[in-house]
Amino acid sequence: MKIKSGLVLSGSSGKLTGLVNLGTTNNEVLRFEQQCTDVKEPALATHMLVIMVRGICSNICEPLCYFPGQGASGSQLVPIINSVISAVEIHGFRIKAMVADGASCNRKLFKILSCSSGQHYMEHPLDEERKIFFFSYHIYSKLCATIGRILAGTANQDILR
Repeated sequence: MKIKSGLVLSGSSGKLTGLVNLGTTNNEVLRFEQQCTDVKEPALATHMLVIMVRGICSNICEPLCYFPGQGASGSQLVPIINSVISAVEIHGFRIKAMVADGASCNRKLFKILSCSSGQHYMEHPLDEERKIFFFSYHIYSKLCATIGRILAGTANQDILR
C-alpha cells in the first residue's frame, strides 16, 4: 500500500497515531541542522507491505508483519511470502489462500509462484498434497462467502463451474 510521508505508525498498536510535524519554525531549524552537519536523511518509505493472517471460519484478523520500503517487485516478494508461509504453518495454522490487491508486483508474484500464467494457485511448499489459491482484492469482497464454502467443501457445484 502507498503511504503518505508524515504519518507515524505505532509499533505497539499497529495503528497510525499522528503526524510528524514539529511546526514550521522547528522543521526549518531541523533542516538547517541537518545541512550544517552533512547528515543525509535516510530515504523515507513510500510503500508498506503488510502481511495479515485472517481466518476463513474464525474471527482471526491480525497483521503479522510490516515491511516499509520504496516499492518491491514480484520477485522480491517471493522469499518474504515463503518465509511467512513457513512461519504461520509452524504455529499450527493452515494457509488456504493468499489475497492481494491488483498491483503489478502482486500479479507478478502470483505468476512466479504458480509457475504458470494460467494457474490461480501454487503447490503448497510444505505439503505437496495441498494448494494455496490466489485471489485479487477487488474480487475478494464479492467472493468471501463463496471462498469459505469452497474451502470448507460445502459450495454448490454450480458455483465451481
